Amino acid sequence: MTRIDDQPKPAHSRRLVVGAAVAGTISHAITATPIHAKKGRKPSIILDATKILSPGPVQVSGMNFPSGRKVTITLSPGGQVIATAKASKKGKFKKNLVLPTGVPTTTGTYDVIASAKGGSATASLIIGVPTGDPVALGMFITEVPTNEAAWTSVTSKIGWDPTIIMWFQAWGGTNSTLNTSQLDWVRARGATPMITWESFDPAGGVIQPAYRLDVLDTNYGAYIDTWAAGLAAWGHPVYLRWGHEMNGDWYPWAASVNGNTAADYVSFWNTLRGRFAAQGATNVQFVWCPNISYTGSTPLADVFPGSSAVDWLAVDGYNWGSKPGFGGWKSFANVFGPTLAQLNVLAPGRPILIGETASADVGGDKSSWIAEALLDAVPLAYPQIRALVWFDEDKECDWRVNSSPEALESFASAVANRYWHADAPLDGS
Repeated sequence: MTRIDDQPKPAHSRRLVVGAAVAGTISHAITATPIHAKKGRKPSIILDATKILSPGPVQVSGMNFPSGRKVTITLSPGGQVIATAKASKKGKFKKNLVLPTGVPTTTGTYDVIASAKGGSATASLIIGVPTGDPVALGMFITEVPTNEAAWTSVTSKIGWDPTIIMWFQAWGGTNSTLNTSQLDWVRARGATPMITWESFDPAGGVIQPAYRLDVLDTNYGAYIDTWAAGLAAWGHPVYLRWGHEMNGDWYPWAASVNGNTAADYVSFWNTLRGRFAAQGATNVQFVWCPNISYTGSTPLADVFPGSSAVDWLAVDGYNWGSKPGFGGWKSFANVFGPTLAQLNVLAPGRPILIGETASADVGGDKSSWIAEALLDAVPLAYPQIRALVWFDEDKECDWRVNSSPEALESFASAVANRYWHADAPLDGS
């Protein structure tokens, strides 16, 4: 992931953090209005969030309930029992709530009611109900795969193991060969590998004649066949993301640089697919992944090989914050919305992978950006998104989820939700 200068180029169980979607602030507690309280002891409950993404979790704490009584917790309207608890001798209880499947069925404001013989209390809770299926969380983590310490340093903090592990591998330089031990390492962790396969020498610049699109097959056909045969022999699902961000001008395979044209890009894409097919690499899923569109970018339609020629549609995009030349702080919807609409025109109804995303931590509230993206925008507004890969590196900006304690808490709280626990999707049609 690299960037050019003028980007509004729109395009690297815990307490639930609620983002700016709820009145722009995080409210930590709601004190309930007691109902039928015992004289002198008014039951009350406190929720640790004002808004959750179904199924939660959310924690409810009660006080001043009748000592030792069973407490039934229901959701209204509907009256569904969602949990039970028992008040202590001092009339207190604490319960982590995870909503049952299918409760509720629509996004809205609900009452959480805690009732016991002798008293009850209620509190309001906004519940967002996802509009699509659960989403797979992926990550790019520096030195992963194979560096166990780098892997655990992130996953232990977020409390969840991503089900897609992405890394970059160049055709030139010292790390160009297929290493199936990396693939095995990923699979042993219950994840699916995504290789961003870069046809360039990372030590070179944008102009690299040997990697011009119209000579790639001549210069690297044997190399491509070796990879195709190797992946076919490995035999397990793998995402291959060749030629990403081709609508920009910062990589040698981009359609507008290094003597290339958009037609060259489409032509080589088809050649590449043909070589993999000839080696029987049916386990390889080809991911076509532009950058988000921006003023001056190559039109997506010009570099799109066609719906039948790509296994997955994807897109990269970042919130660059206050970094000069990128249009200022942008929400997830501001970053991705326009390009997602364009992709739906190119291939109506196709599911989408977010190939790379992250937020800067300067210029706005990163913790709120994360919460809004993972608990609001993706689940409630973009049901076509089936997987999202977080770019976790301190590079042009500090994109890491742990760039601050607040950002880490927000990310960990969001991915604790079962919505983000899907396996890697394997059908992009």
